[in-house]
Amino acid sequence: MDDTIEEVSVGGESGREARPCHYDWVLDLRRQCVEKGVPFRFHQTGARFVKDGKMYYVRRPYQLSQAHKANIDYRIGRFYAPETARWQWSDEDYPDRDNSAEDKC
Repeated sequence: MDDTIEEVSVGGESGREARPCHYDWVLDLRRQCVEKGVPFRFHQTGARFVKDGKMYYVRRPYQLSQAHKANIDYRIGRFYAPETARWQWSDEDYPDRDNSAEDKC
């Protein structure tokens, strides 16, 4: 990984023809990002997720939440934007969101 990379976004493929997403690969990318201080976001597991040598078939409605539960994002702030983003998101950008609740990400 060189200094021209500003952020890394990782996710497995969805659908019946999806290729497997190996968690070891995801973790290796994260390790490289941490070493270089590059923001890293794990978006979704994909339909075929391999962890600890076992293949999991993850239905589409759960692919995002399962990736989020891994809690391995690095330097990703509120609204899932990288800390290095050159713009500022605000609560007004999300009118359908209950902004009174404390952010749990």
